[in-house]
Amino acid sequence: MANLKTRIATAKQTHVAVEQAAKEAEAAVAPLQVEAEKRRMAYRAAKNIADDKRALAKQVRANAEYEAAEKAAREAEVVLGPLRAAMQQADKAYADASSVATPNDNRPRIRRIWRARQAPKS
Repeated sequence: MANLKTRIATAKQTHVAVEQAAKEAEAAVAPLQVEAEKRRMAYRAAKNIADDKRALAKQVRANAEYEAAEKAAREAEVVLGPLRAAMQQADKAYADASSVATPNDNRPRIRRIWRARQAPKS
């Protein structure tokens, strides 16, 4: 019986010690949770800043590519002007040459048709 009383007393002391350790652990958890939340917020803020910088870099790159394309288009238009004029001259020269090579004179054709009608039918 004495052994049992000793074990109960030891269990009570152990229980009190465990309760005290649990309270101390719970007390230590609250500041750690606050610190963890602060670090989560700092991480989110840093991530948002990095995302914003990444988006800005993409926008700057897109603007630079657009400006380069605009510049190339303007340069192409400058070169295109003389080419367009040369093509128009070539088209006109072709049209003039075609009209000289195949005149739109139907008189010989009309004469053939007239002679065919005038020929005696046998």
